[in-house]
Amino acid sequence: MPLFGPPNIRKLEEKRDVDGLIKALSHSDARTRRKAAEALGNLGDVRAVEPLIAVLEEEAWEVREAAASALQKVRDPGAVGPLVAALRSRGHVNRFVEVAMLEALGEFCDPRLAPEFAHYVHLGDLQVREIARRALRNIGDAATGPLIAALREDEGSGTRCAAARALVLLGVQQAVDGLVNALQDESHFVRAEAASGLEQLGDARAVQPLIAAVGDGNLEVRARAAEALVSLAARDPAEVVEALRGAFAMLLGIFSQETAELRLKPSFPTAELRMKLLKKVAALLGEVGDERAVDALAEAFERAPNYVPEVINRDDVLIEGAQALAQIGTPSVRRLIELLARFQSDTDMDRFRRASLVEALERIGGPEAERALAEHRARQE
Repeated sequence: MPLFGPPNIRKLEEKRDVDGLIKALSHSDARTRRKAAEALGNLGDVRAVEPLIAVLEEEAWEVREAAASALQKVRDPGAVGPLVAALRSRGHVNRFVEVAMLEALGEFCDPRLAPEFAHYVHLGDLQVREIARRALRNIGDAATGPLIAALREDEGSGTRCAAARALVLLGVQQAVDGLVNALQDESHFVRAEAASGLEQLGDARAVQPLIAAVGDGNLEVRARAAEALVSLAARDPAEVVEALRGAFAMLLGIFSQETAELRLKPSFPTAELRMKLLKKVAALLGEVGDERAVDALAEAFERAPNYVPEVINRDDVLIEGAQALAQIGTPSVRRLIELLARFQSDTDMDRFRRASLVEALERIGGPEAERALAEHRARQE
């Protein structure tokens, strides 16, 4: 039986006995080590930095958490590197340790830490994500350079994706060039993140690169790029539509190819992505308003929903297809009337098709459309 109990941490702190508290960090009792770390943080003496850093690697998570929180209070720059290393190696083991280490690093507002915080912006629970976002906002514009460098140079695709998301979070326009370059990244995950990021930044400089990305070899990237262009067209129609007109043949070819691919009845995830892409490219073709797209849009309206599982939302493709035909206007009327006559069953899908076609014809107007609508209403009575 030991002759002496654990050191009295409260008294050591009251005496400001830093050496005694540092010695207590090596005590056999984890609770004592934790209290000693907390006391050293309260005192804020830089002599405690190295001993506290050493404690970051110990087994008891509550001691590691206390050491990280203590280093946050001391705020010695020498702790940054060890905190990053400990976060990467041990932080994920326990949420409380992870939070404490991120909070500690956030105190330094060091631009070099921006890629580290970026990793956590969409990772972990709400508290972890909020700490990372707050740290990036506190660093501010100074984070841009390191994030762009990480997006361009880091070997890990996960880090490059995180850097892309963080640049969008900061909303800095300097990020546009970096994200445009990332559309050529070897990883389709990074290219997809770049396309989504350019959509959120809403800069017209991204239009031509995004048009090229609609032809990417990866389906997810194509869908994200098309979605971004639809969003940009809503913000700046004249400039975007002019660029889309120059790419009309490519867009029409992609639309026709994707419609044909659906005939192979792909698996659920692929079918869902193809339907998403069809919907967005249909919207782009509608924006262009070229009558050469009428037949392809009509065929997709007629056939595409038949090739995908019922659990996939097919209504959006029908809506966008009909709206695109309406945007093209009078050259679409004949095909719209043919489709309206074809879908006369009482199924939910045919009823939805008819409603979309009627809306398109009403939007176009004119004698031929009005006659067809009158005949349709007479049939419904």
